[in-house]
Amino acid sequence: MRNFLFLISLLLLVVGCNEPEKQALASECTLEFGCPIEQLEPVVDLTLPQQIVPEHLFDLSLKFSLPILSLQAHIEGVSMYMGKIPVMFEPFNNSPGNYQATTILGRCNDDQMQWRLVVSWQQNNQTVKAYRQFTIAQ
Repeated sequence: MRNFLFLISLLLLVVGCNEPEKQALASECTLEFGCPIEQLEPVVDLTLPQQIVPEHLFDLSLKFSLPILSLQAHIEGVSMYMGKIPVMFEPFNNSPGNYQATTILGRCNDDQMQWRLVVSWQQNNQTVKAYRQFTIAQ
């Protein structure tokens, strides 16, 4: 019995120490938001401006390497609830898979406001969700 418990403990220790970075990335996936967009590269590539200024328009672009349907997106506050801001991506440059949107974010009380862009689309008859969190200075 003692050998059996030793083997189980050893097995749990080995499995628990296996590639912590990949385990951490997988734990960032949720049913509500999907997985971080960075995990889906090169299938999807998101471009955000280096600096986003509250109450000023800015552009976002998405590039997909595979055909998609039903692209939908919104931005929501993470550190403070600000509602869901629809983001209307449109085809861009007459190039399949390229989409661009222009949007604006409000100013709030936090010095460093955290936001989350949530994107969903249809691909191979399945709904795919992804997100990117970002911070802007007020």
